[in-house]
Amino acid sequence: MSIVHWAKLRGLATARVLGVHRALHRAGRHRLLVLCYHSVVEDARRWDGYRARLAVGLAEFRQQLEFVLRHFHPIAADDLLEFLAGRRPLPPHPVLITFDDGLRNNLTHAAPLLERLGVPALVFVTSGLIGGRELLWTHELDERILQWPGDRCPLPAQLPAVRLPAGSARWRVAAQAGAQCKRMPDDARRAYLAALREQSTVCISDRLRELYELLSWDEVRALQARGFAIGAHTVDHPILTRLAPAALAHQLAHSKQTIETQLGTACPWVAYPNGGSADCSAEVFRAAAAAGYQAGFVLSPRRNAARPDALGVRRLCVMGGMPRESFRARVCGLRGLDSDG
Repeated sequence: MSIVHWAKLRGLATARVLGVHRALHRAGRHRLLVLCYHSVVEDARRWDGYRARLAVGLAEFRQQLEFVLRHFHPIAADDLLEFLAGRRPLPPHPVLITFDDGLRNNLTHAAPLLERLGVPALVFVTSGLIGGRELLWTHELDERILQWPGDRCPLPAQLPAVRLPAGSARWRVAAQAGAQCKRMPDDARRAYLAALREQSTVCISDRLRELYELLSWDEVRALQARGFAIGAHTVDHPILTRLAPAALAHQLAHSKQTIETQLGTACPWVAYPNGGSADCSAEVFRAAAAAGYQAGFVLSPRRNAARPDALGVRRLCVMGGMPRESFRARVCGLRGLDSDG
């Protein structure tokens, strides 16, 4: 642990002792907290810091849920719709648990614990990938570079190939390529991935399968039958602000239609891929409204207002391996000491 990281954790612990968390928590009693998870994996599988950066181990997931239950009132996705429509108030300190991407470990690991604790959740699925063998493009990009056969790998945007470091240090190149892809026009991003596929193969081990494997439609229906709400996460997870208007409309409308056809119920919720300020826009929100969504979710460290924007509900992304002090500070509304920026 670095000196800076240690100092941050000490600062968070001091803030908790001085009552800062408690004061912020009281002040936010009418502000909705939405947590965004991705993967929940067996604790022994938290073996790769980069690949598992969005994967929460079962033990830490349980600790986080137990903390949330002590200090917040879990609500269901339908409760949020009623509130946004002005038909029903939320309880004090409301919290909604959500999951992005539609990974199979949401069913195998997260769902049983959520059921035992009586916590509802909203699971966003990437409709075009459900039931197939294709990886989410962000996962595929990581593996193409981490398993690249040579010592020089091309980067996006027609940049010259870079020399790859040995072993696990390749993650820096994968992270750089991923960040560049998210800023590119979507057609260019797809072309770059196609070029990588022509020059490399990917081997998915059992460990990687636990991180990356997506649900089947039968498994999505099983989650729904167990009381979990199912929302849309587009067709194949592009960055929506990088799409032409017709492609944007297709990603939002077709994913909604597919889910409704497969499940036989309405799909009024959408989570925008990546979800940051550069990934969402007024145009994206208008397209979501035109597709018929009643609630849309972004990612932001800022808390929701007392009356959130229905198509821009803020969520806090929970990273894998987040220290307990950081998690508690963030859910109580403390920013700065716990943040990397």
